[in-house]
Amino acid sequence: MSPRNESAFKLYHTLIENSTVTKFIGWPIPAHNATDPITQMERDKLWLNWMNTYLK
Repeated sequence: MSPRNESAFKLYHTLIENSTVTKFIGWPIPAHNATDPITQMERDKLWLNWMNTYLK
């Protein structure tokens, strides 16, 4: 596991342990953000769903 993934998992578990509503989503890509349009659309859909749920 890369150090970036390890840090993300640690943050995720810390949030869960503190009863924070949390969902971990990871893609098997080497970069921080996807460059392919399909993964970008999926990411954007997830962000919009989060905003519609928590920013109302």
